[in-house]
Amino acid sequence: MIDIPSRTNSVFLAATLIVSLGLTSNASAQQPLLPNLTALPAFHIHIAENPAGKQELRFSFRSWNSGDGRFELIAGELAQGRQNIYQRIYNDDGSYEDVLAGDFEWHSGHSHFHFDDYALYLLQQVTGNSQKTSTKTSFCLMDTDLVDGTLPGAPSSPQYVSCGNFFQGISVGYGDTYGWHLPGQEISLKNLKDGDYRLITEVDPQNRIMETDDSDNEACVLLNLVTSTPTPTVTILNESSCDGGSEPPPGGEVTVDSITPNSAPRDSSVSVLITGSGFASGMEVSLENGSGARPTVSVVNVDEQNSTITAVITLKKGAKAGNWDVRVGSGVLPGGFTVTVP
Repeated sequence: MIDIPSRTNSVFLAATLIVSLGLTSNASAQQPLLPNLTALPAFHIHIAENPAGKQELRFSFRSWNSGDGRFELIAGELAQGRQNIYQRIYNDDGSYEDVLAGDFEWHSGHSHFHFDDYALYLLQQVTGNSQKTSTKTSFCLMDTDLVDGTLPGAPSSPQYVSCGNFFQGISVGYGDTYGWHLPGQEISLKNLKDGDYRLITEVDPQNRIMETDDSDNEACVLLNLVTSTPTPTVTILNESSCDGGSEPPPGGEVTVDSITPNSAPRDSSVSVLITGSGFASGMEVSLENGSGARPTVSVVNVDEQNSTITAVITLKKGAKAGNWDVRVGSGVLPGGFTVTVP
């Protein structure tokens, strides 16, 4: 019987597991053994009340490595208050190289470091414009579940058994599960209309990971939500796909091209104009993946014909200098808005 580690009991890996960054001395690297991150449909989907008394959709999510080699992350140097993280790619001759993949960020809700931009959750109305995006975008990676132990290279027991600050990963054939009870595994039901929705789960939405196949990074569950009653309900219509097809639908054809102005000092409010395509009333507009107190965005007007949004961004005293991604529905402008320190 394989002993699968529990996320709630994980501890940091010892420093002896850390290997120095950089290329190996073997210049004649052979074939790279790339991982393949695969998203599975959300499960344990239900409606729950948060501590503030608000109803939210909660669910569990599992991604797994179906590729040729392990998915491994190594902590690197500090840069502007954040810690760079590298994907370590092993070759079939035992050598490896490290490729910059993103950032580690301290996650106060989980009390350990997370890899930013690992996952994205989208609740999209099948007919209509209602759309919600969860703030969950980061993971601390480890082998929590054996998905397919028959794959070549799959170890007989979990190898990444601790959620480490310097060393994380997913072995071939293993998955990493985030349970519905963990912080970030929720989407607010505020202002959602009754109807059928797609709950889309996507891994590596910013395409920062080198892998064998990007086509299986999304999964979808079709469900019906009734939020207009005192006791909201969710009914699963299709637990493994949406629209009756075998493939999940796209996360919405929305792009964000620009935001003007694109910067403001903290502890201030600024009116902005966001331009792009596919904008519709009801889409969530937010700033994500920055540092410090998260700015709030209040939508003033949505011009669907010209795909522009007028909004007011309020920056709090606790905001730190740095860049934030600008999100409209499923569209993202990476690093589009900058917080400055006066």
